[in-house]
Amino acid sequence: MEEEDRRPRARVIAWCFYLGCLLLLAASVFAPIYSWSGWRPAGENPGIWFQRSGAITTIFSLLSVTILTMGTNTLHKPGTWGDKQKLEVLDEFGLRFSIAEWSSLGLTITGTFIWGYGDLIHSYLGS
Repeated sequence: MEEEDRRPRARVIAWCFYLGCLLLLAASVFAPIYSWSGWRPAGENPGIWFQRSGAITTIFSLLSVTILTMGTNTLHKPGTWGDKQKLEVLDEFGLRFSIAEWSSLGLTITGTFIWGYGDLIHSYLGS
C-alpha cells in the first residue's frame, strides 16, 4: 500500500503556527506605538501608560516564541524518530522560524526595557 503524502497537512500546520507567531509579534510592536499615540484614559500619565505597554510587548513576544515551539514540536518531537515528510516541512520553515525566534528575543528585551524605564524614556524624548 502506498504511503500517503503528509507534507500538505504539515505545511498547513506550520503556516498556522507561523502566522499566529507573527500576529503576536505585531501586537507586541503595536502596544508601545498605541500607547504613544495619545489614546489613553483621562488623567492617565502618558509616561506611565508607555511604561505599561512594555509589559504587553514582553508577554506577547514570549507567547509568540511559545507558539513557535508548539509548532516545531507538532512537526517533530525532540528525542523521537521523525516523520521524513514532516521533517522536510520543518526544514522548509527553518529560516522563518529562526527569524521569528530572534525577533521574539529582541522584542522581549525591548519590552522589558520599556516596562522598567518607559516613563523615563517618555520624559527624555519630550512628549
